[in-house]
Amino acid sequence: MEFTLPTIPGRTEPFRLYIRLSEGIGQYRIHVEIHDLQEDQIIGRTDPAIVHWEERLATAELFISIPRLRIPHAGPYDLIVFANGEEIDRQQFTVHQDEGDDEDE
Repeated sequence: MEFTLPTIPGRTEPFRLYIRLSEGIGQYRIHVEIHDLQEDQIIGRTDPAIVHWEERLATAELFISIPRLRIPHAGPYDLIVFANGEEIDRQQFTVHQDEGDDEDE
């Protein structure tokens, strides 16, 4: 996943994260954190979503809304999914600044 912003620092547009979970049982509190890898800081955190599993073989699917993120610099960021406070997935995304169209006409 990549974001291209017109200026940095800048803000992303809000987006939705699709999560498909398997092999759970019982109730889970799912939340997402976005980490700035360069500054070692959390720049965003979602409110928890509650997921109930009645059968271990069932899957749970949910969308989590990620609000606009303040992006302090270009580079890599981590998007981390937690269930009951434990990390269950980590994906990296990159932010670039739009360099514009430098082609001669």
